[in-house]
Amino acid sequence: MAKLAIKGHATRGKEVIEILEMFGGKNITNYDGSNTKSFYFLNNIIICSSYGSGKLLGIDCYTLEKFLEKFPYKVGDKALLNGIVKTIKQARWDSIDNEVIYKIETNIRGFSEEYYVHYYDLQPYEEETMDKANKTVYDANAQCCDIMNDIIKKDMEEKLEQMTLDIPDGYEFFGIDDDNKIVLTKKQSQYPKTYEGCCKITRSDPAFYIDTHLYSDKLEVLYKLIICRDAYWKIAGEQMGLGKPWEPDWSDYENIKYIIGGYDGEIGYDQNHHIHKILAFPTEEMRDAFYENFKELIQQCKELL
Repeated sequence: MAKLAIKGHATRGKEVIEILEMFGGKNITNYDGSNTKSFYFLNNIIICSSYGSGKLLGIDCYTLEKFLEKFPYKVGDKALLNGIVKTIKQARWDSIDNEVIYKIETNIRGFSEEYYVHYYDLQPYEEETMDKANKTVYDANAQCCDIMNDIIKKDMEEKLEQMTLDIPDGYEFFGIDDDNKIVLTKKQSQYPKTYEGCCKITRSDPAFYIDTHLYSDKLEVLYKLIICRDAYWKIAGEQMGLGKPWEPDWSDYENIKYIIGGYDGEIGYDQNHHIHKILAFPTEEMRDAFYENFKELIQQCKELL
């Protein structure tokens, strides 16, 4: 398990910083990435700089050229996955497997879905070459394809009117792919987005008032965050079939906890096994959803987290 670091580059320092920013880094010190005796890395979400080798700090250090050779894709690039063109929507550094993970977008019959893939699952996409290679096929078969698509669509509609399907629990209808196969997708978890919605789940009174005027209004904000966190824990317990709300077991070194906490006066994401944090969740997806839904409350009491 290692953090990512990239050695400074005399003429391409801007690219070094842009890569770290692509992973969510904040360049609050305004590094230009040009110091060739330094390596640049993320401390949670803050871009930092240090001298020498990063091995003693558990850091996987690359030169810019080596990094781009191994992980050539950036957010917004197009790449091939199993011969199909995909757009890269997001990238993150996986400190467990020491690799870049890419979030891509796929579209089937008007339905879009995003999911993560490994860098070695993708192949380069040369847009001009691919367009020229396919243009003749598209031009020659455009009319035929339109006719066939209409026939297939009408045929499938008639068949769907005459048949029913038992969809497995936890899945829902997604669309029809190009081979006329029915595509199912996992149902997306619906998390409450408001304090009042969380109170319904925890059966708490949203009008309950904590008299904190002798101390700090931040305590009332923290109280609301804990109610919302408990609601998410209850949902996690139901999803995992625990029969009770999920809670972090800080003595368990096997299962990672995904946390939100304060770091150097800012809010950041992290994951660990045993360092206690108030806002800890069983999955990265749940943690990210919680932050998006309650980031205003989190910012109001970040020093208490």
